[in-house]
Amino acid sequence: MKQLFLNISFALILILIVNTTNAQEKQKAKVFEIKKNGQTIELTISSPKAFYIGSNAHILYINQYKIELNKQHNFGKKGFITFYITEAIFNLIKDKSSIWMTYGELVEPDASNQQFETLLVENPFNCWSVGILNKKKLK
Repeated sequence: MKQLFLNISFALILILIVNTTNAQEKQKAKVFEIKKNGQTIELTISSPKAFYIGSNAHILYINQYKIELNKQHNFGKKGFITFYITEAIFNLIKDKSSIWMTYGELVEPDASNQQFETLLVENPFNCWSVGILNKKKLK
C-alpha cells in the first residue's frame, strides 16, 4: 500500500512539473507574410500561440527602424500581428536585416543585435528574434 501511494505521488509530481514547464515555454514567432497594400508594406508575424493582449504594445525593430503601428488578430490558438511600414521606410531597410519584436518599449530604436540578444536572455517572454528580412517574399 505504501508503495502504491509513493507511485501515485511520484506520478502527480511529474504531471505537475510537465504542466509547469509547458506553461512557461517561450512563445515562438516568425515572419508569416510580407505584402504590399498601396503605399504600405504589411509585415505579419505569426505564432502557434495567441499573442498576449494587454496594456503594452508589440513593437517591431528592423535595423534602426522602430515600427509600432500594428493590428493584432488571434485566431483560435494561433496569433498574428501585422505591422504597417511605409513603402519609403521599407525601401531604406537593408535586405537580410535581423527582425526583432518586443512586448513593450524595452530598448532604444537603434539597439544593436547584441543588445537584443542580451534582452532575449534577460527577458525571454517579452522579446523575440523573429528572423531575417527577405525582401524577395514581398507579394
